[in-house]
Amino acid sequence: MDVHGLTPDKRLDLGDMPGGSELFLLLKNTLQRLEQNQILEVISTNPHIKEALQSWCRLHRYAFLMALDGGDHYRYLIRNKPAASMERPDWGIKLPLRKDGRLDIRDWFQGRAGDVLEQAPAYVGFVPRGAVPEPGVPDFGFGINRKDEVWAHNLLDLYEQAKENQWNATTDIAWEEPPPLPDDLEWAVCQTMTFLAENEYSALYIPAKFIAQINPHYIEAVMYLSTLIQDESRHIEAFTKRALANGEGFNILRL
Repeated sequence: MDVHGLTPDKRLDLGDMPGGSELFLLLKNTLQRLEQNQILEVISTNPHIKEALQSWCRLHRYAFLMALDGGDHYRYLIRNKPAASMERPDWGIKLPLRKDGRLDIRDWFQGRAGDVLEQAPAYVGFVPRGAVPEPGVPDFGFGINRKDEVWAHNLLDLYEQAKENQWNATTDIAWEEPPPLPDDLEWAVCQTMTFLAENEYSALYIPAKFIAQINPHYIEAVMYLSTLIQDESRHIEAFTKRALANGEGFNILRL
């Protein structure tokens, strides 16, 4: 931005005051005494408050115009800009119940919550899709921000199926029934369990590493991946228990 033509209407000298509640209270009180669109020049000898000032202005919807290095001090220009009107959230949209009284994940695609964008918005953090985001949220740096990178036409059906097919490795396997086996056969079973567990570790860790990269705008994909991770953890649990059940344990090669 060209500094020429920008004339401050008021100056606030902060000296070496650190960033914090006292500084922001002083800044807020000063800006509130200005007319709309007037410019405040903030002077400080503290070199570490620039980012704090920028974040505060973004949060409270003031326009941070520029930072100027004066050698032994810094000058920051802030415009007393009126806050933009907030978006209005949905209200009064009731989800349709199914005949059996259930609500599937497929049923929440109503109003703003059902508007899945091709490009996910930045600067909304973990705000649920359809909610009105608070201003000033930083960019979380998600690496997957496009619908075509993460969505599938049957994603919602897959999630519902994954929930319906849950099982419990503690109660759904008859651990008291496996009979003792000859040593050679038990070693073979344990070696197989070891191999299977190793494969399930890969199946657990690979989907898990993508979760933190997916923009929450596509939360359904994150939720489905979480069901896969839970499945793999149960597989690891079951294979580990069987390897240890008869007193042998994991083995790679017979010694």
